[in-house]
Amino acid sequence: MALASLFAASTFRTAVYGSAVLVAALVVSGVTVFSTIRTTLDEDVRNQVESARAALIEVYAAEGRDTFLDHVRRIALRLGAWRQAIVVYDTQGQRLAGNIAIPPPPEGWHEIDDPALTVAVSYPRILANVSVLGDFTVLSGRSLQTRDVTLRTLAYSVSGLALLVMITFIGIGIVLGSRAQRRLSSIGAALERVSLGDLSARVPVDFGIDATDKLAGQINNQLARLESLISLTRATSATLAHELRSPLARATLAIERAADAAESDRAKQALGEVEAELARIAAVFDSVLRIARIGSQPSLDSGHIEPAALLAELVEIFGPVAEERGIKLELAAPDDSNLLRGDVSMLRQMVANLIENALAYCPAGATITLSAEPRSGGRVALVVADTGPGIPEEERSRVTEPFYRGDADKANRGTGLGLSIVQAIVARHGARLELLDNRPGLRVVVEFPPAGQAPA
Repeated sequence: MALASLFAASTFRTAVYGSAVLVAALVVSGVTVFSTIRTTLDEDVRNQVESARAALIEVYAAEGRDTFLDHVRRIALRLGAWRQAIVVYDTQGQRLAGNIAIPPPPEGWHEIDDPALTVAVSYPRILANVSVLGDFTVLSGRSLQTRDVTLRTLAYSVSGLALLVMITFIGIGIVLGSRAQRRLSSIGAALERVSLGDLSARVPVDFGIDATDKLAGQINNQLARLESLISLTRATSATLAHELRSPLARATLAIERAADAAESDRAKQALGEVEAELARIAAVFDSVLRIARIGSQPSLDSGHIEPAALLAELVEIFGPVAEERGIKLELAAPDDSNLLRGDVSMLRQMVANLIENALAYCPAGATITLSAEPRSGGRVALVVADTGPGIPEEERSRVTEPFYRGDADKANRGTGLGLSIVQAIVARHGARLELLDNRPGLRVVVEFPPAGQAPA
């Protein structure tokens, strides 16, 4: 299934939109929780620093200046294991005692980031308070490792959860989108088969519980009604045409006998005209019966056909007729064309109708060329091109309609069903019919699917 079709599926888009909304909610919630936890952890570290600072103030107040420095020197080595930092500076900023060696920051609270801190507190970041205590400037701080690790873990967890949610929703969207696309493709395939003349095609129904299954059931009901109506119409038309053939045959025979018995040339001429009209009506009925048989035939007697051989056979059959009319009928140099698959009798009739149509309208001196052209993907096209008057572009879409006759066709006494039979055979084989300008004349192209793809 094409990715473009999958991405265009409403279920996939809904899943993507849902995942985007949920991820956005997770991000907003994560930022809020992150900020709250950071504030709490910062406050906890600040309280610990304040406690250590208060203890130093008590020692200074109770023991005096020299004893305070000795106290700091004694505890400095132990504080690193507790991830605490302490430094005492003189009024000149010189370090007198402590477990870290950094220049004295200004008074107040600071987050200090310095690789030198790693030696003392095993982490390069501390939260420190700098204050003046008598003649000294005292820095008291604590490692921010616990806070940073906690916040980093939280950020990774929220990001991972958001990614998991997005992947899950997109996966659900792909699964549901693929299923919906397959269902729609099956509906499209069934309707395509119906358009090609297979009225027995139906849409597969899985469980009948979702909207697509209900739609498939409704489509199948409509297709069943359509099949019934068209079958009834075809049967009625075929029955009518068949039932009228016998009376027409008897009427034609009676007129022939009357013409033989007629004494005046005028009566014979009139009876001959009536006989010609009856023959034309009989031809119409024969064409209607042929179209009905093509459309109602349950399956084709299909096989692999060599296009060049089929066209050569028809050139041999119609060659003498074309020569009598002063028209050149030729077969183009055959290419190494692909084989086509179909009912050989139907295809022979299709090409014969196209040749007869060209012979009916081409003047003497015209050329009719038959050819088989290989196309990409194993397709093959049968082409009948002539140098006659052609068909106006605005009429080409209608000439395959039953009984349609263009302005240039009014004088012709044909049935108006020749191209309708061609169209019925084309549709029955799943082929495509094109009427093009041959400059001059008409170029009829019938493109067939690959031989490996059996017609309906």
